[in-house]
Amino acid sequence: MSLIAAILVVISSKGQKLHVNAGRVFFWGVFTIFITAIPMSIMNSDIFLFLIAIFSFYLAFAGMRFAINRTGIASSFLDWFASVLMVLSGLSMWLLAIYYVINDISQYITLTIFGSLAIVLGYTDFRSYKNKHAVGNKELQGT
Repeated sequence: MSLIAAILVVISSKGQKLHVNAGRVFFWGVFTIFITAIPMSIMNSDIFLFLIAIFSFYLAFAGMRFAINRTGIASSFLDWFASVLMVLSGLSMWLLAIYYVINDISQYITLTIFGSLAIVLGYTDFRSYKNKHAVGNKELQGT
């Protein structure tokens, strides 16, 4: 369902009812996956799944937050917390990647790339909250 919603979001224009509704469906689908992946990763001691779940959810969360609040000003502690958590998960991915390299586990490539993206995206959002200005603010406002 989330995959279909994501396609609809991409092919529809911003502001259209289809775009907004598909975006909501996508967000709640990713949220559902996130809340099931976290306990599953803990029960199976799977740090890789844990970190990828945080990474994936943050992308949907940040998109939803910026769609709701287009000013770029953090409207709650949750915005700050999420951006810091994203940076920390990226750093954790790098540490796990080092462990995987040492133990000859090929997923280090994925962790290195996703970790780098997590750090850049989390820091960029943190900086936009600190500066009280959304990156790409004109695009977010549809002007």
